[in-house]
Amino acid sequence: MKKFQEFINEGIWALTEDLQHYSNFIKEIKELKDKYYNTIGDDELFDELDNAISRARDLRDMAIQETAKKYNL
Repeated sequence: MKKFQEFINEGIWALTEDLQHYSNFIKEIKELKDKYYNTIGDDELFDELDNAISRARDLRDMAIQETAKKYNL
């Protein structure tokens, strides 16, 4: 995992260039939602899991942009 020191925002300390890690994270959160949907039925909890997926997509997009800049793509 590489660190993008030049654009770190508060709360972000590392972003990987390996996009598969973002996909894996999103997949695992979706699996948690499916697994526990009928066990822990709480809108706030599931909203936060949706927020985690959304944030992972945002971070993936940031990593793509920074990688493109880094390699002049």
